Amino acid sequence: MTGQRNAKGQFAPGHAGGPGGARKRKTPEQKLLEAIERDAPGLVERALIVAQTDNAVLAEVIRYLTECLATKNLQAAAELAAMQYTAAGGVH
Repeated sequence: MTGQRNAKGQFAPGHAGGPGGARKRKTPEQKLLEAIERDAPGLVERALIVAQTDNAVLAEVIRYLTECLATKNLQAAAELAAMQYTAAGGVH
């Protein structure tokens, strides 16, 4: 058995009983990002349905989608610039 036990048979602090040790906990930021990744597509789909009859909702959905696309474009442009920089041997 892995882990060290004390006189009462309990695992000592810092010595988990499982072979992989204690499970890794997620940070609040990781939990939030996972929730956004999981829930955002459904929320946007529902908003698009509502947007068919509400122009304010439609405008907000379009703003959100535009912002998402702009962010992806900026990331792609930065990656392309980094690849071009590397391909040029680090010369601008």
